[in-house]
Amino acid sequence: FQSSVGLCVPCQEGTFKQNPGQQPCSPCYNKPEHAVYTDTGITSSFCPWTCAAGYERSGGACLACTAGMYKAEQGDESCTTCANTKPPHSAFSSTAVQSAVCPWQCIQGFEPLAGQSMCVCSAGSHLRGQA
Repeated sequence: FQSSVGLCVPCQEGTFKQNPGQQPCSPCYNKPEHAVYTDTGITSSFCPWTCAAGYERSGGACLACTAGMYKAEQGDESCTTCANTKPPHSAFSSTAVQSAVCPWQCIQGFEPLAGQSMCVCSAGSHLRGQA
C-alpha cells in the first residue's frame, strides 16, 4: 500500500509483505554477498536472488569467477572461459565482467614488450638453456 496516493501497489524486488493491510513492505535479508534480488518475497522474507555479473552460484553463495573466466551478466549461469588467449610467459591476472577478454600480466622475470601482446625476459634475466 502506498499511502501517499492511497493505492495498493506491488512490493518492489527484495521486499515482501506477509499480511494484508496498509503497512509498508519489509526488506528481505536472505541474499548472499554479490547477489541481487530478482523478485519480491510475496508473503515470505525469502526473496528469489541470483548472482551478480562476475560471480557464479555455489550452493547458497556467490563466488567470484576465477582468473581466466568471466560472466558478463547477472544470472545463475556458470562463469565461462575467456575468449582471448594469453601469450607465453604470462598468466591471467583477474576475471572479466564487461567482456570475454580477460586481462593478463607477464610472470616474474618477464615484462611486456611495448606495443605488443607478448612477454620478454626482463633486463638481467635469460631463459634457461640459452646464453
